[in-house]
Amino acid sequence: MILNKNLTVHFVGIGGIGISAIAEILLDFGFKVSGSDISSGANVDKLKSRGVTIFIGHADENIFGANLVVHSSAVDKNNVELQNARRMNIPVLNRAEILSDIMMLKKGLAIAGAHGKTTTTSMVSTILVECGMDPSYIIGGIVKNLQGHAKVGKGDYLVVEADESDGTFLEISPLLSIITNIDNDHLDYYGAQTALDEAFFKFANMVPFYGLCILNGDDQKLLQFKDRMKKPFVYYGLNNENRSQYNYFAHEIKHAVDGTSYTLVVDNHTTYRVSLAVNGNHNVQNSLAALALCCKLGIPIFEAIKMIKKFTGVGRRLERIYADNLITVFDDYAHHPTEINASIEALRAMFPSQKIKLFFEPHRYTRTRDCWNQYLHCFNGVDELCLLPIYPASEQPIAGITTEGLCVDINRIHGPFSVFVDKFPEVLTNTVTAKETPIVVIMGAGSIGKKAREIIKSLKPLSIS
Repeated sequence: MILNKNLTVHFVGIGGIGISAIAEILLDFGFKVSGSDISSGANVDKLKSRGVTIFIGHADENIFGANLVVHSSAVDKNNVELQNARRMNIPVLNRAEILSDIMMLKKGLAIAGAHGKTTTTSMVSTILVECGMDPSYIIGGIVKNLQGHAKVGKGDYLVVEADESDGTFLEISPLLSIITNIDNDHLDYYGAQTALDEAFFKFANMVPFYGLCILNGDDQKLLQFKDRMKKPFVYYGLNNENRSQYNYFAHEIKHAVDGTSYTLVVDNHTTYRVSLAVNGNHNVQNSLAALALCCKLGIPIFEAIKMIKKFTGVGRRLERIYADNLITVFDDYAHHPTEINASIEALRAMFPSQKIKLFFEPHRYTRTRDCWNQYLHCFNGVDELCLLPIYPASEQPIAGITTEGLCVDINRIHGPFSVFVDKFPEVLTNTVTAKETPIVVIMGAGSIGKKAREIIKSLKPLSIS
């Protein structure tokens, strides 16, 4: 029960995928919503169509009439609207804090991890929807089969993607949780890997004693949690060496262009065959986590397996944006070396003998610096690599951290297959029109995906078979 819906919530940076989802959720709950962002876009346009007042650009007066101001970690703490809200004694909450409040209205199911949390959250939401449980969900990507990324359902559960980037995922207290993996990311905030690891451990133990945390046993750091966990937990994974420790184990994995299948072993004795409409071993792991969670909610395993096949992918996760008889173009959000390697492995499983050309836009100077050595080896599965200038994401340049330098180091180790591309529109246009490479991949978390779609749209109406 909501005691007072007659409140206006103002979102700073409302066009962001995570923040726009929360804005939609609050609209569905009956709150008034406004917001601001530096530019328009699909998420902004959708909110406008629902009657939300949107300001392009940030200004003091944008928050007038607001009872609460919400922001994401991407918004600078010195943003003029945040500063004015504090001067006016208007409460200011970050993404996790507002999520925590929303979770009080439902039974929270939270998915965290360095990689795979958007897809896993989407898989869980899909199963619950298809099983008629009408969940609410807040997802950091557009889910094709759900035709969106946020909804208030009539059911008991709220499925959310928990963001570890600034530590705020520790603000939420879910009934059930998943941790997909831990990696060396967001060290600009945590300072050290040990601090990041400890934050995930705290999150794992934030479920109640009658809840459950579902952990990826293929991740060595998460596997080591077992000796320290204070709350109930189970493991899932693909690693045959640790099979005895997994409650949900996948083997006999088969890859095809139209998806992946595997044999699921539950509690080391009962087996089922699972078919997915998405590719890659990383999605097998994601599906194991989703199936484990849904089973703990009481959904029969055979029913969950049937419904997970309804999941057809998330926008910008190896999403095909163009195809004809000679060339296929994929758009992918991967930006960390682990994600890049997983996406390339999935592509190689789909197209084992096809030539692959990859355009990659590094995301953030700090991530490029922290993952430099990993970037030198994560592109090995492609035939041609085109590296774009680093997307700063509000960061200032770091001396010595450049795409040109990364190219030099990659080619020094692996030979001359990497080139620096500073005229992306021209190079991509030539690549697509010349049909010189059968598989082209656009990859990165910055502006590259939007630019690529604009380029391809201008060349020819999309032809996706």
